[in-house]
Amino acid sequence: MRIHPKSHSLALTAILIALGMGGPSLGQPVKLPRAQSPVLLFGFEGPEGANGWHGLTCELTNQPVSEGKQAMRFVIPKYEAGGDQWPATIIDWNEGRGYAVKDWSHYAKLTFDAWIDSDEPSELAIELRDTPGKNGAPAKRMLQPGKKNSIELILSDLAGAEMSDIEEILLWASVPAHSFGVTVDNFRLVPGEKLPIASFDLVHPNYRELILPDAKSLTVSASLHLEENEVDPGESRLLLTAVAGKVHVSSTSVLDTNTAIASLPAAKLPAGLVRLTATVIQGSTGQSLLAQTWTLHKLTRVELGALKAYIDADNNMIVGGQPFFPIGWFNSTTDSFLDEIADSPFNCLLNYGVNRVPKDKMLPYLDRAWRKGLKVIYCLNDIYPTATYINSWEGIVGNQPIADAVVDAYKEHPAVLGWYLNDELPAELEPRMEEYYHRVASADPNHPCFIVLCNMPEVKRFPATTDIMGVDPYPTPKSPLTLVSDQAEVAKSAVAYHKPVWLVPQAFGWYQYTSENRDRGHAPSAAELAEGRAPTFEESRCMTYLALAHGAKGLIYYSYYDLRILPQYQKIWGWLKSIAAEVKTLSPVLLSPDDRGTALCLPPNGKIDSRLKQQGGRLYLIAVNTATEPCQVTFNLGRLRSSQASVLFEGRSEKIAKALMTDDFKPLAVHVYDLGRAPSSALNPNRGAH
Repeated sequence: MRIHPKSHSLALTAILIALGMGGPSLGQPVKLPRAQSPVLLFGFEGPEGANGWHGLTCELTNQPVSEGKQAMRFVIPKYEAGGDQWPATIIDWNEGRGYAVKDWSHYAKLTFDAWIDSDEPSELAIELRDTPGKNGAPAKRMLQPGKKNSIELILSDLAGAEMSDIEEILLWASVPAHSFGVTVDNFRLVPGEKLPIASFDLVHPNYRELILPDAKSLTVSASLHLEENEVDPGESRLLLTAVAGKVHVSSTSVLDTNTAIASLPAAKLPAGLVRLTATVIQGSTGQSLLAQTWTLHKLTRVELGALKAYIDADNNMIVGGQPFFPIGWFNSTTDSFLDEIADSPFNCLLNYGVNRVPKDKMLPYLDRAWRKGLKVIYCLNDIYPTATYINSWEGIVGNQPIADAVVDAYKEHPAVLGWYLNDELPAELEPRMEEYYHRVASADPNHPCFIVLCNMPEVKRFPATTDIMGVDPYPTPKSPLTLVSDQAEVAKSAVAYHKPVWLVPQAFGWYQYTSENRDRGHAPSAAELAEGRAPTFEESRCMTYLALAHGAKGLIYYSYYDLRILPQYQKIWGWLKSIAAEVKTLSPVLLSPDDRGTALCLPPNGKIDSRLKQQGGRLYLIAVNTATEPCQVTFNLGRLRSSQASVLFEGRSEKIAKALMTDDFKPLAVHVYDLGRAPSSALNPNRGAH
């Protein structure tokens, strides 16, 4: 979450996304057949050019314009207490009288031009709705003064509206800090380019193109777009070849209409450089239709041992050669906070504002963290290529030189766990963030990079910018807690299950950011609690275990500095430490590569999320009631021979009869079972489910 300890404002778009906008939860790809040509929605020509727009007053202007003679202008008013938090101008489809096309599903992009009358950058949001008056699919853009801002929205990145039925378009701002005029022109729907025959993805090796000494295989997957390219899948193949010195290995896989996957054995490859090439070939002729090559490096055991931290083939963090499950906090650099967190089961920190701390003070802070057993994910999220937060650091000016110097200054410190590059940045910055990631990874091969995103349709744009994907669902109190599991699944899908996903559980109250009282530690009113209270113990434990049941490889709670000033801090801190102690105890189980999938549940339409894990020859079951009602559930444990399960952290046991175990769940309750000796074969058809 891009919220810093000393800031108060939070883009309301992010809140709306977190609380659920309604409509489709993910963006929708372009429907085929793709539209043939662009469509002009608004050119604002003629005396009726601004007709139909309502809300904020709109008028025609002849300067500036994109083309033609006219554009449309309106003024966003400064927010005043008690006023409209989201001033907007709106146009309805109105049976084609507002704009010509409401089925946007065959188009890839919406483009328009915008100018602002302001001395400072100003944020404008555009929102698409499939139902008038109902929250839809928002996108926000920061407009720069004194220039034309050419805006391009990828429709598949927008969630919350059905693109085949756009009934309403809004232009708005959230709690604007100042008044500014906006001029817009030349709104067009654009079909976009035809997709390539295939998009390749390197599945293994899964970390920085490094083949580990014990790697079993090299694997590439291909997302296929055969229909649009008029390619017959029955006549095509996916060829995978690896060349390492004089060693040459290859395999061929058949294609279906959507995907293909090919693997090669890695054991035959010697240490050193390996060139891996994936090629879609025409089966009858062997002609290459599309190819991609990766330059990999197979490590020796000595090289692997020299890495201070890395991600293994099972998406686990390895630190000093040992598996490490991060349980940490977004935090500030307040010394007393470090002491309090160190005296708890938590093991790492992600500190905002570190690049405002002089090096001669930051190094002692890192020393103290290290001595107290805490690792630090070092923040570089305020010096990404287009950031405007830090003017200089130790006399160095410019984001790139500062980032390079910061990495060089701290990369050898034993407290450093990794680098935090991106805090909820928009998809338009993805190309720059990919460059940023590669620069940091090249400067420090010893520590992975981490990002956190909140806009789920855009997550799929960012896998190439990080080693670890993070998402930050904050559902309490307005959304179902399953927002946690939903976002975890979106993130895993975005990284195609071969990069780790870490979750950022909520440990603050939304009222701390939405209240007109800027003191986040103030005693909240009844209305503020109703709209934005902090999570309860049951909600906190449920969110934590939902993340774990859906494969989270790390938990970084947001945020200790907000938690620390809640009126009920001591109570919440006590139960969060108890939850963290449970996670710490379970860390060997959570880090085990032997995932047995989900447990079969009766009734089958129940609201229990589960995960079976095997570790040390024993079988464990995490089960979470996602409902706010109690329930009784029977688990079918397949070939399990145990007669009793220990319910961890509860001091009780449950009987198992003929591999069936029945237990009661209170609302949002979590039970963790030690099921005893694991059977040698799969328990259920869901083994290996991601």
